[in-house]
Amino acid sequence: MPGNTAARGGRPEKHCRRIVLDSILYLVRGGIAWRQLPAEFPPVGTVYATFVRWIRGGVWHRILDTLRDRLRVRAGRDRCPTAAIIDSQTVPVADTVPRAGTG
Repeated sequence: MPGNTAARGGRPEKHCRRIVLDSILYLVRGGIAWRQLPAEFPPVGTVYATFVRWIRGGVWHRILDTLRDRLRVRAGRDRCPTAAIIDSQTVPVADTVPRAGTG
């Protein structure tokens, strides 16, 4: 799989992007530390660098938006939501906070 999609040259990727993605998902699902990534996955440095590059490039947000849109359409709803629900929680304040300053 090509490592460069911006047509600026560079060497080919050493590890398939799908395997790198599987590595990231393995870490997230397992809730494990980066250094605990099993040896059958690409090196930790490679996986982490790709993860950070994808965060900075907005890849995860695009994936989330695409999946949400597809699920909404599959459920027979409009792709873009027209309403939102805001949930609030009552939190007790410290005794040192005056009653007039709470709401």
